[in-house]
Amino acid sequence: MMSYASSPCLAAEEILLKNGDRISGSVIRMEENKLTIKTSYAGEIVIDWQEVANMVSDTDIKVVLADENVIKGKALTTEAGTIRIKAGEVLETAPIALSQVTAINPPDIPAKAVKLSGRANIGFTSSSGNTDSKNGHADVELVARTDSNRFTVGGIYMRSEEEKVVTDSIITGYSKYDHFFNKKWYGYANALFTKDRNQDLNLRSAYGVGVGYQFLETELTNFSVEAGPSYMNEDYDQSPDTNYSAGRWSLNYDRYFLDKTFQLFHFHELFVSLENSADMFLRSKTGVRIPLNKNFLASFQVNFDWDNVPAFDKVRKDTDYIFSFGYQW
Repeated sequence: MMSYASSPCLAAEEILLKNGDRISGSVIRMEENKLTIKTSYAGEIVIDWQEVANMVSDTDIKVVLADENVIKGKALTTEAGTIRIKAGEVLETAPIALSQVTAINPPDIPAKAVKLSGRANIGFTSSSGNTDSKNGHADVELVARTDSNRFTVGGIYMRSEEEKVVTDSIITGYSKYDHFFNKKWYGYANALFTKDRNQDLNLRSAYGVGVGYQFLETELTNFSVEAGPSYMNEDYDQSPDTNYSAGRWSLNYDRYFLDKTFQLFHFHELFVSLENSADMFLRSKTGVRIPLNKNFLASFQVNFDWDNVPAFDKVRKDTDYIFSFGYQW
């Protein structure tokens, strides 16, 4: 069995694994405990970070530590299970445990640059609840991101027909602005608008502010939670209109698996009246996206809405099963 009390001399741009294997190549990145190395003989390969015993690099790398400190320099040979960085010609760090390294060469977002991303989908749905029919579905979302700001705007349109008669149409629009106080904490302001013919809803509007915490925001995984006060107004066609102050809670998560073979995602937001706790509204979407190539994708998702105090003669829940094709950028 191999001992790791000290590390044998490593060649430049080389990774030593705990099982004794050596891999020569350029370090591309490490995120979410996956180290990507570009080799001359096998292209890019991915290694579990916990399998790495040591590494050296004759080019500068950017190392992010668990305390969010960032060190840039060359990786030097040191004791197994640690990393030592030489910054410039003189400064060298003490050995740092590899378990304290959370990322290497993370993507930069320049302070004044705006990174745009988004997706658009179109497809067909099968619904149960207030409707039992086949529907058309389209949705779009655009996100603009800088180092300290994020703006999201999107819309959803659903239309149901039976024997060429429109039985239901749902239009939802939403927008949200996030301002980051640091890498994790941010404040937000959001707005949500929904028109649902079958729910007797001319317009439901919600406006809110609050705070959020971004656990992860990487190429592979995004995970955040939010909470804050909101104001809800519901304008019905036949039922009495309502308006009230509410508390809002939301969770947003997505993650790629198996080298981006597929992506799981889940989003929900819950509004609970501060005047009558029985008056609550939940909307959610859960599903899987499968990239077809760099930009095109197929997706299957379940949208679930729950209105605990629905309009007269309406049921509380609506469930939509959606299969769609889309484009992302």
